Amino acid sequence: MVRKLSFFEIDKIRESALKFIERTKYEYGFDLEYFIRNMKNLSRDNIVVIFGDDKEDRVHSAIGFVVSNDIFKDQKIMSELFFHGEGIGGIRCLKEAERWAKENSIEQIIMASTNYNEDRNANYYKRMGYEKDSSTYRKRL
Repeated sequence: MVRKLSFFEIDKIRESALKFIERTKYEYGFDLEYFIRNMKNLSRDNIVVIFGDDKEDRVHSAIGFVVSNDIFKDQKIMSELFFHGEGIGGIRCLKEAERWAKENSIEQIIMASTNYNEDRNANYYKRMGYEKDSSTYRKRL
C-alpha cells in the first residue's frame, strides 16, 4: 500500500535509503543513522514528507520531499530529497506524492536526477509530465 509515512514509521525506509545510496553510487558520504534521525525530526515538523510503498511491514519503495515556500513567488513547492523504487513501487509513490501535493495546495514538484541512469530518469520524468529546467554541479571543499 502506498501512503504518506508517519513520523513513527520513518525507520521503515532504512533498506530503501541504503539501496538508493548503493544504486546511485553516491560519493559524498552517507550516515544512515544521521539520515534517519534527520528524516524523523523534519517529518515531525512537517518540513519533510515521505511516501512509501510497503508490504509486510517492509517499505520497498520510497520518495521524500522538502516542503517549502518558493523564494520567487508566494506558492508552496516540494523538492525531492531521495527516490528509490522497486518495480512499479516508485511510480506509485510519485503518483501518491502528486495526489497529496494537490490536496495540500502545493503548486510545483521539483525532481532531481543523479548521474546514475540519467537518460532513463529523464525519459521517465518526461513521461510523467516533468520538464527539465536546470542542472546541478557540486564541488568538494
